[in-house]
Amino acid sequence: MKIYQKSWTEGIAESINGCSSIFILADSNLPVSYIDEVIDACGKSVPVFSHLLLGGEGLKTLDQAESIYQTLNEVGADRRTLFICLGGGTMTDLGGYVASTFKRGVKLVLLPTTLLAMVDAAIGGKNGVNLKTPQGLLKNQIGTFYLPDFVGLNVDWLESLPGRELKSGWAEMIKHALINGDMTFLERVLKCDKEDLHKLIPESAQIKANIVNQDPLETGIRASLNLGHTVAHALESVCEDLRHGEAVAYGLAFTLYASNHRTECIDPILNGIEKTLELPEVDEIWGVMVKDKKNTSGNVTDVMYNGNDIDVNFIWNKNEFTKKWDDFRKKHS
Repeated sequence: MKIYQKSWTEGIAESINGCSSIFILADSNLPVSYIDEVIDACGKSVPVFSHLLLGGEGLKTLDQAESIYQTLNEVGADRRTLFICLGGGTMTDLGGYVASTFKRGVKLVLLPTTLLAMVDAAIGGKNGVNLKTPQGLLKNQIGTFYLPDFVGLNVDWLESLPGRELKSGWAEMIKHALINGDMTFLERVLKCDKEDLHKLIPESAQIKANIVNQDPLETGIRASLNLGHTVAHALESVCEDLRHGEAVAYGLAFTLYASNHRTECIDPILNGIEKTLELPEVDEIWGVMVKDKKNTSGNVTDVMYNGNDIDVNFIWNKNEFTKKWDDFRKKHS
């Protein structure tokens, strides 16, 4: 699977072939001109419907998915409807889940508009919604593997993105560099400016795509893409106003600290994000980690470094985690 080999308008034109209608799910935060661009690119050969939702992690629920199913039914969508998602990772996660389950699956096109979605969320065919629990929203507990027909890249759409959102996506690029083991690429990501960012996006996305190609259903190496994410997902559940990429930055920093691997990257990673976090007490974060979807047989499973290799089946002992977390918290909170 090669990523971003053709323009987004060419990809849409090819995906429309054979479709009966087009349904565009878009983030209402986006400038109207972005949505109009996509509608224009769809042409007039089939009916085009647009549905706007306010993006955000709280959007990813089964209730919201059902609401979209109802709208699809109301506009007469069928198995040959083309479903287009325009927005960030929460929009592509939710929209991908709906597209993969409506009528047992309709053709899907993803048009990411955030850096995080361009390099990570829109790549690889993972779709999902969160589960509401007394502990908060548990990330992506319900989902599917369903590859889009096409993923389109338009870096101009990043122009409307606040700096905080750009830095959120930057953390996922660091993760890809660490997994790939390419220290030259890692240095470029850590030091990247706006001009270099446009060159780095396809490279970062391709690192993820290469891993997905080897393990589409996450039975082995693809689990390495969860590096830093056990702690990150727990932080998202217990900390208010925290972007996914910001949580990933803290999760990666903790992973590097706990494994004593590339610890010189910890300060640049944490200094590079805008959100300063008062890290929660260990019992609060551990209480969410025990519910993580990667766990097996009641064990808290994580992705960690073992020397220079990545261990995708690392099991945390609570006492060991407590010591590491408390030390990390004192130093970096």
